[in-house]
Amino acid sequence: MVGLTADQVRRARLGGAEDTKVNAILEFTSHLIEKRGHVSDDDLAALRSVGVSDGEIAEIVANASLNLFTNYVNHVAQTEIDFPLAEQLSAGEKSDSCGCHDDKCSVA
Repeated sequence: MVGLTADQVRRARLGGAEDTKVNAILEFTSHLIEKRGHVSDDDLAALRSVGVSDGEIAEIVANASLNLFTNYVNHVAQTEIDFPLAEQLSAGEKSDSCGCHDDKCSVA
């Protein structure tokens, strides 16, 4: 709905993009979630090296946190999903974009 192709959506769900800056942001976000916020100076330097500002870094952290919070609330509330589910990825392509580490998660 935002003009991305199915392949671009799939690649983003797996944490990658063709654009260097976007790819660095997606990789950082994956590290941020995997490391539960304990990112390294090297992680931040990688972002800055492609032109990501400190303000943008704060926005990335805020958006990741908001999405985790929303996903956790929806898991606890067992919210019924009222929009089309994302296409399931194969076992070798598992995404953990919601941060819940749950094999039964509808986001994965």
